[in-house]
Parts: sequence; C-alpha cells; structure tokens
Amino acid sequence: MIDAIELKNWRSHEKTRLSLQSGVNGLVGDMGAGKSSVLEALTYGLYGTLPAVKSRKINLDDLIRRHPTEQDQATVAVEFTIEQTQYRVERTLVRGKGTDKSTLREDGTLIVGDQTSEVTEAVTELLGIGFDLFTTIVYAEQNQMDFFLDLAPSDRREMIDDLLHLDRFEDARSNLVTLRNTIKQEYSAKKQQLSDEKDAYDQEEKQTLQEEIETIESTIEEKNEQRQEYKKRTEEIKERLDELETKKEQVEHLDKQITRLSGTRESIDNQIEQLQDEIDHDIETETLETIEERLQDIEKKFETLEELKERKQQIEKDLASLQQKRDTLDDELEKLESRKEKLEELDTVKDKLETLEEQYESLKEEKQRRSTERDQLEEQHASLQEAEQTCPVCEQQLDDEHQQELLDRTSEKIDQHNKRLSTIKENMAELEDDIEDLSDKRDTLLQYQGVEDKIEKKTKTKASALDEIEAKTDKRDEIQQQIDAIDVEVLEEKQNELEKIQSIIEKKDKRQTLSEQIEEFQEKRDELSFDQETFEQLQEEYNTLKSNIEVLNSEIESKDELRTEKQQRLDTFKEQEERIDSLEETIETLSDQRDFLAELETALKTTQEQMREEFVTTTNDVMSTVWDTVYPYEDYRSIRLDAGKDYRLLLEDVRGNEIPVEGEVSGGERHTAAFALRIALATVLTPATRLLILDEPTHNLDTRAIEQLGETLRNTIEGYMDQVLLITHDEQLESAVTGNLYRLQNDETTNGLTVVENPYADA
Repeated sequence: MIDAIELKNWRSHEKTRLSLQSGVNGLVGDMGAGKSSVLEALTYGLYGTLPAVKSRKINLDDLIRRHPTEQDQATVAVEFTIEQTQYRVERTLVRGKGTDKSTLREDGTLIVGDQTSEVTEAVTELLGIGFDLFTTIVYAEQNQMDFFLDLAPSDRREMIDDLLHLDRFEDARSNLVTLRNTIKQEYSAKKQQLSDEKDAYDQEEKQTLQEEIETIESTIEEKNEQRQEYKKRTEEIKERLDELETKKEQVEHLDKQITRLSGTRESIDNQIEQLQDEIDHDIETETLETIEERLQDIEKKFETLEELKERKQQIEKDLASLQQKRDTLDDELEKLESRKEKLEELDTVKDKLETLEEQYESLKEEKQRRSTERDQLEEQHASLQEAEQTCPVCEQQLDDEHQQELLDRTSEKIDQHNKRLSTIKENMAELEDDIEDLSDKRDTLLQYQGVEDKIEKKTKTKASALDEIEAKTDKRDEIQQQIDAIDVEVLEEKQNELEKIQSIIEKKDKRQTLSEQIEEFQEKRDELSFDQETFEQLQEEYNTLKSNIEVLNSEIESKDELRTEKQQRLDTFKEQEERIDSLEETIETLSDQRDFLAELETALKTTQEQMREEFVTTTNDVMSTVWDTVYPYEDYRSIRLDAGKDYRLLLEDVRGNEIPVEGEVSGGERHTAAFALRIALATVLTPATRLLILDEPTHNLDTRAIEQLGETLRNTIEGYMDQVLLITHDEQLESAVTGNLYRLQNDETTNGLTVVENPYADA
C-alpha cells in the first residue's frame, strides 16, 4: 500500500506531502491544478522514469518547477508498506544532469543507495510488478482508460501475450524447431561419419601389429635382463674400486705429509746449526726453564726503564704546564699593576668631572635666564611696534622719536642675548662631550677597584707555582739518574743471546716432534697395503662392462623406438574404435533428443493455449461481476473477452447478441467496458499489489453512469483492490472517497503554484 507521496519543486508543486490510506483516496481539482503531476511523481519515484519520458514527448528537465522562479532540482519520495514493513524510496532530479541520487530505506535504514538502476530493481522486486505492467494495468494516464480498445487487433494480442509472458513460449517453440532441425542435420552427418569410420577399419593389420609388438617386447626384455646382470657386476666392481680409490687417496695424502714434514725437519736442522754458530759457548747444560727465567728478569728491567721514562715524561709535561701557568700569572700581574697605576687617576677624574658638571649647570641656568629675558624683550618690542600714544613700558607720552629709540634699544638687547645664547650652546655642547668622555673614563677606572687584592692573590699563586716547579725539577733529575744507571746495550745483548738459546731448545723439541709424526705416518701407510696392479685390473674390467651396457642401451633404445612406432599405429586403431563407439552413442543421444524436442514443442504449445484460456476465463469472471456493479442500464447484461485471435471485448445485449465494444456501442458504454476490463486485468495480473490508479475516469460518462461509478468505488471496489488513487475534476465523485481526500487548485496569488487542502483533516 502507498502510504505517502512527497513532491518538492515538481511541476507546479513547491512542497507537497499527501498521506494515503487503504480504500479510495481522492485528488479533486480543476484541469491544470497539478493532480496528474502527483501520479507522475508516484511513477517516477517508484521506477525512475515516466511513459512520456520514455517516448521522448518530454525530458526530465520539464518535470522541475520553472515558475515563479526556475529551480535547479526537484525531489520525489514515495512511502509504501509491504507486510507491515515500511519502505521509503527517494529520488533527486537535477536540471541538466537527470536523476542525480536515488535511495531506498527499510524502516528508516538505508538498504540501497546512489545507483538509480539498483534502486529501481529493488523496488520492482518488492512490489512484484515492473514499469511496463504498472503503467499499462495499474495506472492509466488521463483519458487513456480505453487504451486497450484503441489498439489494432494484432497489437492487442501482442500486448496481452507480453503481459502474460506468452511470447516467451512462442520464442521457445521457434527455438525448438530450429534446434530440432539442427539435431536432425547432425544426426545424418554422424551416421555418414560412422559408416566412413567402419569402412576405414582394418582388423588384419591390427592383429599383425599386435604380434610384432609382442616379439619386440620379448627381445627388449631379454636385453634388459642381460643389461641388469652387467649393471650388477659393474656396481660390485665400482664398490671395490671406491674402496681402493679411498686407500690410494689416503696413501698419496700420507706421502705428501711425510715429504712436507721431512722438508720442515731439514729446515729446522739448518736453523739450529746457524744459531749454534752465533753462540760462542756450550749450551748443552741450559734448560728452557732457566732461560725463560733469565729472560723474564731482563724483561722486568726493561719494563722498569719504560716506567721511569714515562714518569720523567709526565713530570716534564707538568713542568711545561706550570711554567706556562707562571708566564700567564706574570702577564696578569703586569696588567694588574698597570690598572693600579691608572686607579690613582680616579680622584682627579672625579674632581674634574664634578667641576665640568658645575660649569654645565651654571651655563644651563644662564641659558634659561637669558631665554626668558629675550622672550620678554621680544614681547616689549612687539608691543612698542603696535603702541600709538602711550609707552607700554614706562606708560609715558610716546612720540615717534622716543618710540624708535626704545625699539632700537630693545633690538640691541635682544641681539646681545641671542649672541650670548649661541655662545652658551656651543660651550654646553663642548662640556657635554667632555663630561661624556670623563664619565666613560671614570666608569672604566671604577672597574679597577679591588685590584690590589687581586695582585696579592696572583702573587701568592705565582710563588706556589715556583715552589712546585722547583720540586718537579728535582724529581725529574732524580729519575734521570736512575735511567742513566741502567745499561740498555748490555741488557739487549744478553737478551738476544738468551732468545737464540731459547730458539735452539724449542727447535730441537719441534724437530723431535716432527720425527715422531713422520714415523707415525709411515706406519699408517704400511698398514693400508694398497695394490696398484689390482686397482688397474679392476678399472679395466669396469670400463669394459660400461661399454657393453652402452651397446645394450643403444639396442634397447632402437627396439623401443620401433615398438613405439608400431604402438602409435596400433593406437590409431584404438582411436578409430573409440570414435566408432562415440559416434554410436552420439547418434543414439541425438535420436533421443530429437524425440524429446518434438514432445517438448507439443507441451509448450498446449501450455501456451491453456494459460491463455485460463487468463481469459479468470478475467471474464472478474469483468462479469464488475459489469453488474458499474453499468447502470439494462441494454447490455454481460461482458466478456473473446479468446480468439484478436482478443475482442464483447457485450451481450438483452436478446443474447454479442456486440464488439470497439465499434458499435456509445462512448459511455465503451468507457465503462474499458473500466471493467482494467479492474479485471489489475486483479488477474497484479494480485500482490491490489492497487488501481484512475486519472479522470468520468470521460464520456453521463450523470447516472458517474453516480454508478461512485457507488462502485465506494462500496464494491474494495473486494478487488486494497487501495485506489482517484484523480478527478468531477465533484460528484467526492462521495466515492473512503480514504483521504485532497483538493488541489492553481493559486494565482502564488504565481501558479499548486495549493493542496484536506477538507476533512480535522474531522
């Protein structure tokens, strides 16, 4: 059921929300009030397009509001309920871009978004009805109630078959005929191919090939057995050769070791002889232990000597550091003495600075005084210039001569003051420079205060450094005496002689060890008992066997190639047999398929006819019931849809004659028949939706027929439809509304925008 429709900037609607209920919901208003726009919005909201858009009568931009101001986008939302689950589909239309965004929500949760096609597919699956069926059966556009009757007979049949999907059966039957002919052609081709294969099959050649292959395999087996015997003997010889080879390698290794050790021993003998020639006394009584002890004593003396040298070197470093420190102290003391002498000038600088500052202040006071007097004289001078009869100074009678005399005297005094002020400024500037220089000098000298204490401390530090230099010098001289007492040359000669004796003793020990190793290697060599002649005989036998095996390998390979060649030829016979078996199976399968397709073609045709007959029967049952409720006259007592070739809609008159609706009845009767047919089609083809949309259904109906239509909608339609959306300009049909009623009008005060009223909202 449709719960609500929302429109924003759609056609003439600025912002409209229509809540709907079960039963008949009415939208009433004059032509152009925006009623049909609501149904267009419903269709667009559910399916993302309109019949007029699909047929290119309008484009999507035409649906976006243009008055009173052009809008850039429009939004449509449709809320509907299926089995107590609420859904909301919303689409946004942008000028120049088409549908920009589509969403589908289930109980407020987004389940499909952004992709318009995906949202449309989801809505179609939920409603169980597609766009074509919706716009053909559920929703009839304005003045299109009898659209079905305006179709040509062939088009009418095609439309009904499309709605019932019977066209798929026709397509299937056509495809079956094509497939059956294809299978028939393939059946004939396979039969001919089977005959050709059997003609090409030679049983005698196959038997000959099998016998030849068996003979070859017997020969290969004999040669394999002989090769195996050769290999076994070869492995036995190889094992013995490996043992002898190992012994041979060991003997050769021992010989190399004996030769190497003998050479080393001879070299040691030469070294011992040379060392003994360099020593001028007998060393037979010497032992390695006593020699090492004497060498250690000499080494200790050398270590003592190195320690003394290191101590002396460290003392000399300390002396150099102390002497540098002493020199630094001398420089610092010299600077401090210089500062001490300069510090004596501090009192003189202070006195001179004080005198200059007093002079500066005196000049400053005089400058102030003279500036004041000059300013007063300038005021008097100005007053004299402006005076006419009385002197502003002495208040006596003033004539021109006396006035000029006073002016000259005042000007002279002003000049005197200006000259003196100029001199004072120059003197003050000179004093400022002198004061600044003396202030800097005073500040520098003040830094030298406490220099006598620093001189005293530096003098003590210098004395301490001199004492330490003297002590270090004495210690250095003492160490030098100890160094001089050690005779390095004698120690080195003694050490050299002892090292030679030590080397002779060690080399004799090493020579003894080498002799023992040579004797041990000689004993091991004798124990190996390697026989070179036996080794060479086995090698010759081994090579002969290997050569025989290679000959057998070549013969076996040749036989094997021959067997492979004949086996390949034999395999072609097996392939022929497999092809013959496969062709026989394929022919049998094709025969079964041909029979099955013939049966299936008959079944499809029967099913198609049964579905069409069942559809017509059900539709006629519904139409017959509806006709009795919507037709207010007695001229025609029943209506039915003819299941013949053209799907004609027939009315039966009181005499039992059947009259075609599309040619021989009035416009009102034709319209009523089309209405009954639409209810029947909606009932039969969209049973899950149970929704009917009627846009201006009173076209061509007289007053009585309109009253009967209203009565049907009010009392009877609920037996077929759960919800009806009624669009009408006829106020007579307001009484048919059992759900929500809305009045729509085009309000001139709002520049043509649609205004929606719900007259019973508060009832």
